[in-house]
Amino acid sequence: MIEVAPTGRLEARFESAGGKTQMTRCFAAAPLKIAKTFAQGDGLGVCVMDCSPGLLAGDWYQFNWHLEEKARVFVTTQGFTRVHPSRENPCRLKQKIHLQRGANLEWFPEPTTLFEGAALRTECEVEMAADATFVGCEIVCAGRVGRGEAFGFHALQSRLRVRREGRLIFVSQTALRPSHFDPTRIGAWRDFTHQGQFLVFSSRAGDGLLPVLREVLGETERVWGGASLSDEAGVVVSLLGRRAWDVQDIAARLRQATREFLRGAASEQTECSHA
Repeated sequence: MIEVAPTGRLEARFESAGGKTQMTRCFAAAPLKIAKTFAQGDGLGVCVMDCSPGLLAGDWYQFNWHLEEKARVFVTTQGFTRVHPSRENPCRLKQKIHLQRGANLEWFPEPTTLFEGAALRTECEVEMAADATFVGCEIVCAGRVGRGEAFGFHALQSRLRVRREGRLIFVSQTALRPSHFDPTRIGAWRDFTHQGQFLVFSSRAGDGLLPVLREVLGETERVWGGASLSDEAGVVVSLLGRRAWDVQDIAARLRQATREFLRGAASEQTECSHA
């Protein structure tokens, strides 16, 4: 079988020098590109742009992110990822993320919307050093709800794997076909139409972060959520809502709470090392 080349490709490398993160290499093939980088706290902000109207049948986007030692990067996207009808020729998104010692990546793309008849396969591989940090959130909208397209998409397949020092510590897989299994059944999406997953992997996360994030989840009644510890150095939060904005809002609060907790944990480690 001949492997078809990606229809869109983006690779970026980031390095820290003098306490400041810089993008030292960037390659992009249309329709993808990176807008001008911007300051984001004590790191670098990156916005991925797509000049197409969305993922069309057969489109395959490939991303490679490399964060060198102590680089700090926040990644988002220009707008929602729109997946158009692609039942016969599914769309694909493939990402590889490499985090070296002390690197910190916050990965917060805008939500993905599955139009009626859409078929999407996504794959994300995260390779991180023991003291690197990965914080991310992915939100999926089950169609253009206002147009009556909820769960009108054909198929969604996704896989996320996180490795720490080469050891597999987290796997998340989804395979959903509304025509074969009703997502509104109990144990699935019920009457919700937007699903999110918020992830934190860091040696500084510890058990203490879990109650902090659960407290944030208790601040809203518009989104259902649950948080649990991963196998190693991480916390996973599952979210369900009825509007993208509601899920994004709680994700932003979770991100802020995580930032504050990790910053405090880092300060405690520094004080202990000097004691």
